[in-house]
Amino acid sequence: MKEAETSKPLLGVRVLVTRGEGQSDKLSQKLRQAGCDVLEIPVIHFAPPSTWEPLDRALRSLQEYEWIIFVSANAVKSVLDRATTIGIAVEEQRGRLRFATIGPATSAMLSSYGLTADFQPDSFVAEDFIEQFPGKNCLEGVRILWPRTNVGRALIAERLGELGACIDVVEAYRTMLPPGVETIAQRLLQLISTRQVQVITLASSQTAKNFAEILSTDLNTSKSAQQESFNRQGFARLPEDVLLASIGPITSETIREIFGRVDIEAEVHTSDGLVDAIKKRFSGARTNH
Repeated sequence: MKEAETSKPLLGVRVLVTRGEGQSDKLSQKLRQAGCDVLEIPVIHFAPPSTWEPLDRALRSLQEYEWIIFVSANAVKSVLDRATTIGIAVEEQRGRLRFATIGPATSAMLSSYGLTADFQPDSFVAEDFIEQFPGKNCLEGVRILWPRTNVGRALIAERLGELGACIDVVEAYRTMLPPGVETIAQRLLQLISTRQVQVITLASSQTAKNFAEILSTDLNTSKSAQQESFNRQGFARLPEDVLLASIGPITSETIREIFGRVDIEAEVHTSDGLVDAIKKRFSGARTNH
């Protein structure tokens, strides 16, 4: 039994993965390898930008930029796929153009297109990205392109702009609620109220916000007591034995604003780091028992 616990330290732990479709594979795989029973319910959905025009204009002017900043794998995919669609060969600009990424998943996506990140900060938050950005004290007039989603913090653009950079922020994709919100809400409420999940993973601030918004959906059916408590108590009644697991401090800040607590936080802000943090939490719990 002890050998099984060593090879599968999370054996039987029921984990809900809330990442968007196509993003949950690595996290779910790592959790299953550790012995978890994994349920995937995406609470976030990605769509093309409301218009391609600003991104197309920027791509046709790539020779004017010195940097492109990518803070998500979705941004890399959207930009490079769009460049191919409109006949822009991004790799031909590599003599002058450099790429900055946040996180190994973003760098890996860039590599899958045959391109390499020139800069990635030691930790995967905007503050460290700015602090470690190459030549940050000599950015006067440097042209930077930041293709991003329609939501989330704009801290990178603000700070680099304050340092003198000319940064163009364009929408490369949209982050939205998934289709069928009422159905998802009913499923989540059932899972939580009946304790069919022990851990809920939240891998971005927007995922946490969407999760909360879905839970507060005004269902057309008669409301359960659980939904009433979610709606009226500002999520204060989310059962304490259902643990909230965050991928990092920025996401944790959002989770605390909504739910008042974070039970597990990854020290390394990646899928592997999140799995390690869950292992650490349950290792301690099982040792105490």
